[in-house]
Amino acid sequence: MSKTKRFIFHSIFMGVASLGVNLSISAPMYAHGTEQEHEREQALHTFLDYGLIVSLVMITIGVILWVWNRNNISKLTKAEKKQKLAVLHKKNKRYVTTIVVASVLFVGMGIVSMINTSSGSEEVTLTHIHGLGYANKGEGIYVAAHDGIKVYEDNKWSSLNNDEPHDYMGFTAVDDGFYSSGHPALTSSMKNPFGVMKVTDQGSTLEPLSLYGEIDFHLMGVGYVSHAIYVDNPAPNAKMSDTGLYYSVDNASTWTKSDSEGLPGEVTFIAAHPTQEHVVVVATDQGAFYSGNYGQQFEPLVDDVPVTSVAFDSNGDLYAALYNDTKELLKINTQTKENVQMNIPQIDADDAIAYIAVHPENEQEMTFATFKKHIYVTQNNGEAWDAIF
Repeated sequence: MSKTKRFIFHSIFMGVASLGVNLSISAPMYAHGTEQEHEREQALHTFLDYGLIVSLVMITIGVILWVWNRNNISKLTKAEKKQKLAVLHKKNKRYVTTIVVASVLFVGMGIVSMINTSSGSEEVTLTHIHGLGYANKGEGIYVAAHDGIKVYEDNKWSSLNNDEPHDYMGFTAVDDGFYSSGHPALTSSMKNPFGVMKVTDQGSTLEPLSLYGEIDFHLMGVGYVSHAIYVDNPAPNAKMSDTGLYYSVDNASTWTKSDSEGLPGEVTFIAAHPTQEHVVVVATDQGAFYSGNYGQQFEPLVDDVPVTSVAFDSNGDLYAALYNDTKELLKINTQTKENVQMNIPQIDADDAIAYIAVHPENEQEMTFATFKKHIYVTQNNGEAWDAIF
């Protein structure tokens, strides 16, 4: 095999192998927005972007060499043609092969890239779900996807107006927009990662609040009205000297570390009380735990069973999704600890509730999304559910 062909086939093999590895890496089951998941997504986009550039360069080089070789052939004398024509024709075949293979790669990766980032008012795709909520006092159900915010309103899906396809992580809806962390769209000039960001005006205003360009918070809870912010900090940074639970009550200007006494296990979700800034509930793989003093001390609301998601309603009652054999959804009075099991659709054995949201002005309406991207909504406090995705 010629050096040119070996190079072409080696490039194809490495590209396919890299894509296969990126797609096969599995994140821990039922973890919200893990680093592995984000690295896999970023690797796919990086592969596609560089693949398109490399294949375009190969096409350009192939065309230049092919034209140059054709010109050399046309300048040969009859005597020279007898000696060099066969060799030059072989070179032409190599250059043409390079152009064809690179063109196929270019078109193929272009198609994959368009499919991976497709969205619109008529058809919405959800590669991943990174959050769920009723922003702006209930104007539609907001779903934080890998490529921006998708909105369900008036029985139809659309992409949020003016919103770039950012990868929002730690998404939490509030009364005037939403808070989020995450990563900018590939075409954006914004810093990566977001730190803590507030988004208003239907996605058109993005205000970096804290640690912009420094860290990504996958687990964040914000009070719907109070805007008190709680995060699970994954690494020391400029404003947080340690890992663990931190909170801010001044729009992320300053942060305080919570002692988190009585909080066992690995954190899976954070829900901040809608109006009382000092109240927070943290879900872990060992239960759901309530704190009335900014996370300094916790007491169990659900014990000895993994809880995948928690959410407050406007009255301060809590909804908790249990990862047990029956995949229960409980409504809990945080003061008395009394709970009621909600009626919910049957969930697959290998699935669970990932996100819960309650309408801020109508507690009869709530929605939840599963890890396998099934989304349900009820208008009558769980008596009946409609699948909307």
